[in-house]
Amino acid sequence: MSRAREPLSHLRAQHSVQGALFGADYNPEQWPPEVIAEDLELMGRAHVGFVTVGVFSWACVEPEPGRFETEWLDTVLDDLHARGVAVDLAIPVASPPPWLGVMHPESLPQTRSGTTLWWGSRNQFDPSSPAYREAARRITRMMVERYADHPAVAMWHVGNEYGQLSHGDHAAHAFRGWLRERYGDIGSLNQAWGTSVWSLGLRDFDDVIPPREAPYLLNPAFELDYARFCSDQLLDCYLDLAGIIRAAAPEALVTTNFMGFFPLVDYGAWSEHVDVLADDHYTDPAEPGTRLTASLTHSYLRTLGGESRGC
Repeated sequence: MSRAREPLSHLRAQHSVQGALFGADYNPEQWPPEVIAEDLELMGRAHVGFVTVGVFSWACVEPEPGRFETEWLDTVLDDLHARGVAVDLAIPVASPPPWLGVMHPESLPQTRSGTTLWWGSRNQFDPSSPAYREAARRITRMMVERYADHPAVAMWHVGNEYGQLSHGDHAAHAFRGWLRERYGDIGSLNQAWGTSVWSLGLRDFDDVIPPREAPYLLNPAFELDYARFCSDQLLDCYLDLAGIIRAAAPEALVTTNFMGFFPLVDYGAWSEHVDVLADDHYTDPAEPGTRLTASLTHSYLRTLGGESRGC
C-alpha cells in the first residue's frame, strides 16, 4: 500500500512543529520520576520538539500477559505535550518480556547450530512464532486504543531495527510456505537451487529446512532465498501491526527505523509501506569513514523515498 502524501508537512501542520525536527529516542521507563522531571526541563532548554518514546518498554507496559500498566506512560505523554514536544510513539515489540520466553520457549530464536537464544539481552524472538505474533498484536491493539487520539502522538514507530531471524522449526514451516508460493512445485525449486550438485535433490517441500550448520559450504541459492524469506517475514511482522494502527487511525503516520545497507532486510521492498523513511546511523568521531557511510546511506534512502516522501 503506497502512502502518497507529504508526511513531514502533515506532521508540522497537525502539531505546530516549526522548522527542522530536533529530538532523540527517549526512554523514561528506565528512570525515576525526579530524573524525568529534569529531562523535561533540559529538553525545553535544548529546544527539543520531537522524541521517540517507548521502544523498549514492553515489560513495563505489560508486566504480565494481558495486564497493562500505562499510568506512567500517560503521565509522560501528557507532560511532553504540555511542553510542546511531539511524540513518535513506539509499539515496543522489538524486545519481548522474559515471560513470553518462559511461557512459550518455542517463541525464542535458534541459531544455525540449534542453540536457543534466551532473554537477558534484546531481540529474543522468532518472527515466525505464532505466540510472539499474537502477543505483539495484543499490545499493539491496546496502545492504539489508548493513545490514537492523544494530542502528543504525531507518529507511530513499529518495532526497532528489524533484522531478527531464527533457524528453528517455526521458521522452517514458514520458509516452506514461502517457497511453495514462490516456486509452485518441488521440481522448479530443485532447478532454481541447482540441487543436482552434491546430491541435494529434494523430494518435497517438507524436506526443506532453514540454513543450518553443515559439514561444508551451503548451497548459495538456498542461502539467498532464505535471506529473501527473512526480509519478507519481517515485513509481514511490520505490516501486521501497522495495519492495526491504520485501521484504528487512518490518518496516522507509521514508520520503523532502517539501518542503511543492513543485509537481512530489502529496504527497497519495504519503502512503500512506511510514511517516513527513517534510518539509523552509528557514526564515530574516531573513525572518519563512518561519516562517509552515513552520507552514502542518506543518498540511498533518498532514492527510495522520491521527492514527495519524508526522509
